This record gives sequence, structure tokens and C-alpha cells, in this order.
Amino acid sequence: MIDLPVPDASFHKFKDVYFITDLMETDLHKVIYSKQALSIDHVQYFLYQMLCALKYIHSTSVLHRDLKPSNVLLNSNCDLKICDFGLSRGMDEGRAASANDNNLTEYVVTRWYRAPEIMLSCQEYSKAIDVWSLGCIFGEMLLRKPLFPGSDYIHQLRLITSFVGTPKSAQDIWFVTNDKARKFMLGLPRQLPANLTKKFPSADENAIDLVRRMLILDPNERLTVDEALSHPFLESVRDPAFETVAKGEVEWHDIEEAELTKRNLQELIWRDVQVFHPNSSPTIEGDLPSEGNSASELKQTTAATAAAPPDNMAPVESAAPQNPVLAAATGTGNDAVMDKENNPALSSAKAV
Repeated sequence: MIDLPVPDASFHKFKDVYFITDLMETDLHKVIYSKQALSIDHVQYFLYQMLCALKYIHSTSVLHRDLKPSNVLLNSNCDLKICDFGLSRGMDEGRAASANDNNLTEYVVTRWYRAPEIMLSCQEYSKAIDVWSLGCIFGEMLLRKPLFPGSDYIHQLRLITSFVGTPKSAQDIWFVTNDKARKFMLGLPRQLPANLTKKFPSADENAIDLVRRMLILDPNERLTVDEALSHPFLESVRDPAFETVAKGEVEWHDIEEAELTKRNLQELIWRDVQVFHPNSSPTIEGDLPSEGNSASELKQTTAATAAAPPDNMAPVESAAPQNPVLAAATGTGNDAVMDKENNPALSSAKAV
């Protein structure tokens, strides 16, 4: 966000709010499924910027929870921004998020990018869920097709285990607390991890190693954002000066627990206005809420601006056509049923 102009009307009367943002001509989904050339330089640069953005987001103790190519905006200079925080939630630093906290549920992330711990109804999950989603996006950029295009819960879990391998024992899925989900996973036909050299024939060994380590079944063994940023695959584009963190956590209770009255919404919006215009003062009797980190402070800086792209990297075309076959799964189609489907893996322990 570039600016949030001060409303013209007095504080208790204003009705319109205007957001000024950078112009982003396209999104990563459209680029992946276009005829646009997507070199390994593009893949490195895009992944690096996504990791920088995620580092900042996580430093505010916020989980994005809906990372997918259509939520990654791009311009013709290959600058990248992460958008759509509609499913994001706050968490206490230093501990996993509980399904009982701030309405955290398994119904997050479009299915194709959902981490296995969410698919298996784990009661707690962590920042590792966003790393899994980025790993899926990374693999999709390399293949130019979805890595795990599951048609339902069972199919999704089968695709994941065909890639990472099936668990050898209950210890391998220690994080699965649901008995039926654990029995289901342990009852799957034995599969070894996929041969990623064959799966990604055009990728070098560093790219293959990074995608493998971002997509590990055990969330505690999965790479962290900082570990991914330090990986040799990103060495040529890395600039630690751009790997910034927030000054503090987002005051999440102000967003989630506020009573949604007209006056409260006006006060919260005005607090965001003051991030951009600290000298502005509302025409109203009474005090504004106490100062704190606002939602705008997160939204203003979650776009990662990395070092200049490699000289030989072609710009991204802004009018990349969308693949209609995939539109349903990356747009409204798959999202529309995302929060309504039941998890059949939990209703039956039998692997079919």
C-alpha cells in the first residue's frame, strides 16, 4: 500500500475510503499458464521475493494461510507482492497455533496448496504450513503445472504421499492427533519418495534439493523460511539487506475481536490512516483507540522488493492469458467448496 488518504468528511461522518497501491499487471498463476518464457532465473527471483515477504509476515506472528499463485502479484519488472490476507490469522510467537485460537481451522488454503498437517486435522499447526504452500508454488513454477492437483481429500493425500513417501511408523506422523487420520495414513499402500530428478528433469540438483526440503511431511523437519533463504539455490539472487522483519507484532485482537459497529470500524480505519498521515487529527469529540501496530503496517510492507533481477532475465508480460481448465481450481471453483467439504480421511480409517 502506498497511501491511505485522509477522508474528507469529519471522523464520525466519513463513509468512503480509498486505497492507493502499486500497479501490478498480472499474477503468478497467469504467468505460469501463459506462453511467457519462465527461466530458472525467473523461478529463483520469484521464490526469493516470496520468501522475503513470508519472513516479514511471520515476524509479525501472522500466518498467511492462503498462499497460491493467484495470490502472488507481479509487474513487468518482475517485482512481486503477496496479497489476499482474508484467511490470515495471528499466533503467539514461539508456539504453534491451536485450532481453538482465533478461529483457526483446517479449512485454510486452496486444497492443492494445503499442508498435510491441515489435511489430517491436526489441532495445532505452525508457520511451516506457509512454507509447504511456497514449496508447492515452487514446484509448480518448475513444472508449469500443479504439483498436487487433488480432486478431493483422499486424492490429495495420495498425491502428497506419492511425492514424499508414506509414513513407515506412527512416529513419522507424531503430529497427527486424530486416530482415524493416523490409521488412514498408516494403512496406505507403501510408497517410497518420488525420484525428483525424473519429476523435475529441467531442474538442477540445488533446485531439487530445495523443493524436497520445503515439502517434508513432518512440519518440524521442513525448512524454515530463514533456512530456505540460505539455500544454495538462491545464492545468486540473495541480498540479506532485503530480508527485513517487522518492528513488532500485529495487534491481532484489534482486528478479530472488535465489535463491528460503524463507529468502531471508523476508528480502526482512522488508525490505519494515521500510519500514513501521523499528523492528521479527526474532527470528533473523545479519544481514539490507543496506538498499536495496525493492519496497515503489515499490508504496507509485506511486498518483498528484492535486489535487481538478473540482467539476462526477460520481463514478465502483463497480458498473460489464463488457462480455463485450471481457473476453477485456482479461482472461485476450488475455493468455493473449500470450506464446505468433509474430510473423508477422518470418516473412515480404511485406505481405499
